[in-house]
Amino acid sequence: MGLREIIDLLSQKLQQPLQPDSLGVYHFIVNERFSLHVERASDEKTLFLYAEVAVIPTTFQHSVLRVAMEGNLYGRQTGKGILGYDPQASSLIYTQRFPEDIPAEQFYEELEQYLGILKFWQDKVEDIVLQDPSEHFVDSKVKEALGKQDLEIYMA
Repeated sequence: MGLREIIDLLSQKLQQPLQPDSLGVYHFIVNERFSLHVERASDEKTLFLYAEVAVIPTTFQHSVLRVAMEGNLYGRQTGKGILGYDPQASSLIYTQRFPEDIPAEQFYEELEQYLGILKFWQDKVEDIVLQDPSEHFVDSKVKEALGKQDLEIYMA
């Protein structure tokens, strides 16, 4: 099964036609929550499925990226996919590769797993960002203060 057949089957399931953009990327939304993208790799034997997990606020980049890299390690929390960082969009991206000749049933099984992992990471990033922001505020203020040479220390 090739990209065209997968797109045709997705179009039927989603009950909407899918057309590639000018770069050959197909964009579609699943369950009104997940904005997914599918494209053929340059080797023309592989398909890439990818989605933005979240835009990462600057103050949380270190925390989110550390947790993401720990989850990436040995595929413990990423299944058959990988997490990456898009610096231009400040986004965490979840990507999975598929052989272009993947059978339809297997593609849909793996798509279901992919969506579960994507949801897991969206929730995980949201938890990090919603945790007590004072921790990140204090951390940045301590680093800022340590960089100053004329520190005044007050004892109470």
